[in-house]
Amino acid sequence: MRKNNKQFVRTVVILAVVGFIALMIAMFVVLQSYLSDHGTKSTYVQVQEEVVTEPVVLSETLNILIEEITESHIMGYDIHNQKMLSKVINEEVKVSDAYGNVLPINQLMIGDIVEINYQEERDRIVSISKSSHVQSWKKISGITVDEETKHIDISGQTYEYADEVLVVDGDGIPSTITKVGPFDIVSVQAMDNVVWSIIIHKASASLNLLELPTQNGQIEIDNSRLIMFKDVTEPIKLVAGKHRIVIKMKGYETIVVEDIQLEANEVYDISLKEAERVYKIIQPRLLIPNLNYTVTIGDKVYQSGEEIRLPQDEYKLKIDAEGFESFTREVNLFNIEKDICIIDVALVPIEEEEKSDEISESESSNSSNTAIGNSKTITINTEPTGANVYINGELKGVTPYIATLNNGSYGILLEKTNYEVYSTNILLDGSNDQSTYLYKLTPRG
Repeated sequence: MRKNNKQFVRTVVILAVVGFIALMIAMFVVLQSYLSDHGTKSTYVQVQEEVVTEPVVLSETLNILIEEITESHIMGYDIHNQKMLSKVINEEVKVSDAYGNVLPINQLMIGDIVEINYQEERDRIVSISKSSHVQSWKKISGITVDEETKHIDISGQTYEYADEVLVVDGDGIPSTITKVGPFDIVSVQAMDNVVWSIIIHKASASLNLLELPTQNGQIEIDNSRLIMFKDVTEPIKLVAGKHRIVIKMKGYETIVVEDIQLEANEVYDISLKEAERVYKIIQPRLLIPNLNYTVTIGDKVYQSGEEIRLPQDEYKLKIDAEGFESFTREVNLFNIEKDICIIDVALVPIEEEEKSDEISESESSNSSNTAIGNSKTITINTEPTGANVYINGELKGVTPYIATLNNGSYGILLEKTNYEVYSTNILLDGSNDQSTYLYKLTPRG
């Protein structure tokens, strides 16, 4: 009995201890929860007491054409409000490019169009950025200005330009739209297809041709630009820089000026006073060998065998030999590519010329081998056709050519452009029946 009592007492004590511990844990949890809630509420109240409400300040975005800018000041034209703006730039002003990247303020230039975030109430600039709506062309040439219609052609596209368009040179010195030409190197900025600024980085240069010996010529610049002399009314404008000049004049040697360096606004003079003439040699070739003759050209007489060297031009020459009629021919040396111009000469003896007064020609389609008395009808033809036919030095027609000639000896000369001159003699004495003469011309090499 006593043993059971002890066991009961021990169980009660253990249960009491466990209950006390449980009670203490519960009280601790309740206390911790209370302290946590109280602390949070206390902190919240404290934060609310520190909040200060500031008034809302509105800002607007202005599109400004920069006319002057420093680290601390900007001045330009407000495009939309059409008025000048001049404001201070504080240190806290953010400057960026069109993509929001930070940009040093010295990267903003005169002629740039920028967006300014501006608080009018505080008269304060918040930020400056390059506009993403700007059309920009950097250091180009070839633009043309039409002042009458107030349009500018840029790369084949036409744009208007504003009355307030800003034009300055590379040093920022003001200029005018009238001084902008296709051979200036410029940068252009536009907005909504209206040009607002033109920066002339490098003005054009000029080329002046002096003492032209002829107006029949041309100048070629850089193998890409060709100007005829007759179209040159003032110094020729071209982009400043290095150029290759080729001058060609009819009757003169070609002049090549390699790699001339032209500076902006420079006028480069090329004198053509000393231009060298192109010379050709005229060489008569007589069908009768070892015959003494003279050649008269203008007021100068050349003896047989003497070199006839003349500047490239058009001439009329006369060849005389004793016992023969004079031979005349007009020679255009401009059409002669080779250095030597060979003239085939068929001289007619004086006694034969007296008989030739009786020559009669017929254009009848009947070219039969018919001899009438002391005359004969013949056909002279060439391959190809269309050659000039000279009989005894006199132009008679073109091949195929039909003529009725008295018996006798005749000098025949056939001439066609781009073919060698062909010369021969034919004898008509009734001894043969040949009435058609066909000659094959040789192309010039």
